[in-house]
Amino acid sequence: MSWLQSNVNGELYTSVLEEEYKETLKYYGLQSSDMIFQQDNASIHCASAPSKWFQKNKVKLLS
Repeated sequence: MSWLQSNVNGELYTSVLEEEYKETLKYYGLQSSDMIFQQDNASIHCASAPSKWFQKNKVKLLS
């Protein structure tokens, strides 16, 4: 879990994913290919930066 002390935008969300999501997978001995990531359609989740990050890191999203 990350505590953020500012408004979240697509770039900050991507930064949190890069640090926290990958660390969580590593901690549990999982690969991104083992997971399906769920999020809502908030504008920060649908922004360009997170979308590119998910594609680059081969993260499957729940539709």
